Parts: sequence; structure tokens; C-alpha cells
Amino acid sequence: MRFKTHFVFGLFTGLLFVEWFNVSYFWVGIVLLFGLIPDIDEYKSKVGKKVFLVGLLFKHRGLVHSLIVPLLIYVVLWFFGYEMLGLAIVFGYCSHLVLDMLNYSGIMLFYPFSSFKIKGFVKNGSFLESVLFFIILTLIVLLIM
Repeated sequence: MRFKTHFVFGLFTGLLFVEWFNVSYFWVGIVLLFGLIPDIDEYKSKVGKKVFLVGLLFKHRGLVHSLIVPLLIYVVLWFFGYEMLGLAIVFGYCSHLVLDMLNYSGIMLFYPFSSFKIKGFVKNGSFLESVLFFIILTLIVLLIM
């Protein structure tokens, strides 16, 4: 998916996080940020261009696009007593993974333990992705009304 689709879905997920956990809107920013982070492994992406080295070290849609990263982050933060921060990070990170599972290229959600790829039917930049983008925007408007 494209950056803008991940952005609006991260925003939607952040708003849901605030609604479900009855916390301040500060948390929307955390969820949104971590909804964009997984593309750090693609050196051509908006996020990957900022941290070029990560894109060279990790294969795109490999380890960074699996559940292991958000789960490890959560466990470490939970251990140090930052459970809510860990939950916000997991929500955001997983929002990215959910969209990439809908993508035609797919992701290996359980990598490195399994190379099974979950693939969807939406191609990057396609009309279907645009429809998905506008559906998410509509859901955001309905949520904030």
C-alpha cells in the first residue's frame, strides 16, 4: 500500500485506540507513527529514505513486516512498566501489517518462523487502493462526528 493509505489507516486505528482505551489524543500520534514505521525496510519509501541503512540491512516485507517486531517491542515496554505505550505501538504497527496483508504482494506474518505468505487482492496505487483510502477517510469522519 502507499504511504497515504497507511497514514489514514494509522489515523483511524489511533482514533479507535483513543476510543477503546479512553485515553488522550496524544496516543493517536504514537499509533499513527508506528503505523508507518514498518516501511523503514524499503529504502525508497518515505520512511526508509530517512533511515537509509535499514533498507539495506533488511529485506522489504521480511522481518520488519512480521509480528515478531511489535511483540518484542511490547514485551520490553511491558517489562519496564510502559504497557500503554506498548499497546499503542502494537496497534499502530499491526495496522500497517493488516493493510499489507490485503496487498497483492503480501507479507510473511510469522517470519522468521514461517515463510507462509498472506496475500490479498489490492495492488499498490490501484483503483481498489483508492477506494479503500476513501472508505477509511469516511470511517474517520464518522468516528470523529
